[in-house]
Amino acid sequence: MQIPSGEGERRAQRGYVPQYDLGAQVIYQELASGRLLWIGVADRGAGSFDDIVLGLSDRIIAYQVKSSRDPEPFSIDTLLLGADNLLGRLIEARRRIAEDFTNAHIETVYVCDDYPRTNDKLAESGLTSAAYLRAHEAHRLSWRISDWRDSLYGSFITAIQKRSGLSDLEFERIWRNTQFRTSGQGRAAGIDNPSIGERKRIAQIAALLPKLVADSADRDRWPVSEFLDRLQWKDPFVLRHGHTFPVDALYESNEETQEQLLTSLTAITSGYISLVGPPEVENQLFWPRGCSQLRALTSHAI
Repeated sequence: MQIPSGEGERRAQRGYVPQYDLGAQVIYQELASGRLLWIGVADRGAGSFDDIVLGLSDRIIAYQVKSSRDPEPFSIDTLLLGADNLLGRLIEARRRIAEDFTNAHIETVYVCDDYPRTNDKLAESGLTSAAYLRAHEAHRLSWRISDWRDSLYGSFITAIQKRSGLSDLEFERIWRNTQFRTSGQGRAAGIDNPSIGERKRIAQIAALLPKLVADSADRDRWPVSEFLDRLQWKDPFVLRHGHTFPVDALYESNEETQEQLLTSLTAITSGYISLVGPPEVENQLFWPRGCSQLRALTSHAI
C-alpha cells in the first residue's frame, strides 16, 4: 500500500514528540534532585534503549519509548519473546552500557501507550499479562528469583529466564531493574503538579533535545554543565522555588504600612515581624526577642 505524501513524516513526529516530552520531564526531575551528571539522546551506546539515557550519581537509567496514536492490547510474553524480542534487546542494551560504565547500576525502562491484555494466559499460570505487570511493579525490588519461581508466575518466569540464557544472579539483577510503563503511564512521568514556571522549563528542555540529536558535533551524551549552557540556564539552582508571589489587579498598596515594615526590617537583627489585622484596621508590629530567624508574616483580608 502506498503511503500518502507527508504521512511518513507525521508518523515519525508522533513517535518523536512523546519521546522528547517524556525525556524533558525525567531530565527536569533529576536536574532538580541534583543527581543528574549527563544526558544521552539517541544514544548509540545504549542499544535500542537509546531514546533517553540519564547518567545519575548513583545509577544509569535507559528509556525506550513506543508511542501509538491508536493503542492496542499486548501479551507480555509475546512482547518479550516474540518478533519484537524485547527481552533480547534489553539484555543487549544493558551489556552495551556496561561496556562504557563498568560496575554501574543500570536500569532499563520500557514505555508504551499500548495496554496489557486482561484475557490472555501466561504459560501454565493461567494468569493474564495485566495481572503479571501489576505483580512485577509490586515485587520486582524485593523478590529474588526463588520468590518468583515459588509464585503463581513461576512457569512464566522460568520460561523467560531460560530464553535469556542468564544465570540466576544475572537474571535477577536485570529483572529487578527493569520497569514497564504501559497504558500511557510514561506521559505522566516527572514531578507531580508542575507549576507554570516548571512547565515552561520542561518545554524548553523538550525543544532542545531534537537539536542535540541534530547537532553537528554528532555526540551521544552531554554533561549536565553543557546541557545547562545550551538551555542558557546559569545553574541548576534556578530550578528551586524563588518564593515570589504575583500581585494581581485587585491589590491596593498601603504606603504607610510598607514604610513601617521596611523600617522594622532594617532595625533588627533577629526575631519575628508580624503584620496582623484586616486592611481597614490599624496594623500592629511586634517582635519577640531571642529568635535566630527573621520572618515576615502577612495577613491580608479582602
